[in-house]
Formats: sequence, structure tokens, C-alpha cells
Amino acid sequence: MAGVVINDAIIMLNKLEAEYSQYIASSINEKVARIAQTRLKAVILTTLTTVAGVLPTAWHYRL
Repeated sequence: MAGVVINDAIIMLNKLEAEYSQYIASSINEKVARIAQTRLKAVILTTLTTVAGVLPTAWHYRL
């Protein structure tokens, strides 16, 4: 699961670095929030598919 968190962070930081200067906003928090909105779906889908793929293995080791 640590790999998923790192992958999601890389996706988000790459997007922030690429588009930070393009957004005209009043505060840093507003810029980051607007950019994060565009990648949230990708981050959630990546996390859900990875968890769904690992879940059968985790369930097997539980028994």
C-alpha cells in the first residue's frame, strides 16, 4: 500500500509542477486546490484498482 501512496503523490506533484504558474488565484491554497481537483479522479481510480487487485491475495493469506 505504500507504493500506492507514493504513486499517487508522484501523480499529484507532477501535475502541480506543470500547472502551478498557469493558475491565477489569490492564494497558494486556492491554486493547489484547483489543480488537485483535476487529478483527484485519477488518484482515486489508481488506489481503488490497486486495492481491488491486492484484495484476493490479502484474503488468501488471512485464511
